[in-house]
Amino acid sequence: MSSGWKPPGYSSVSVYLVVQGGQQVIDLLKKTFEACELRRFDDPDGRIKHAELHTDDTVVMIAEAAGLSVQEPVQKAGDPDRRGGFKDPSGNTWWLSTQMAQPS
Repeated sequence: MSSGWKPPGYSSVSVYLVVQGGQQVIDLLKKTFEACELRRFDDPDGRIKHAELHTDDTVVMIAEAAGLSVQEPVQKAGDPDRRGGFKDPSGNTWWLSTQMAQPS
């Protein structure tokens, strides 16, 4: 499989954690896995919009969700796609999907 779509140093599947207390999670990853922070973007309120930490052959990405609630966990359901949904603080419902296999 071609890996031209991913940046050098990133694995084929990346972990993305949406957490509360993002700095505490970052501190845990640094202490436990000797992770180093690659990039970080905070919002004006100091919440972590996006952070990337590198440990061994893995990059873990972290963001702090501001009031999101899961409507349906991301999962495979009856076709090759994975999808899930959440509701933002304004009441908008978001549905995310990714194609896991090329249609034949």
